[in-house]
Amino acid sequence: MLRRHIADAPIIACTVHNHEIALAKRMGFDGFIAKPLDVTRFSKQIERILKGEPVWDSA
Repeated sequence: MLRRHIADAPIIACTVHNHEIALAKRMGFDGFIAKPLDVTRFSKQIERILKGEPVWDSA
C-alpha cells in the first residue's frame, strides 16, 4: 500500500530478529538495518540501499 504513494523511495526494515528480516524480504522491503546498530555496517548498508544494491546478503 505504501508503494502506491512513494514508489521510488526505498522501504527499509529495522529489526533485531532474524525471522523478521526474512519476513521483510518476502514482503518486498528494499533492505534492512540490523539492531544493534553497527556504525560501520549501518553506513555501508545505507550506501548500498541508496544505490539500489541488495543488502539481504548482509543478514
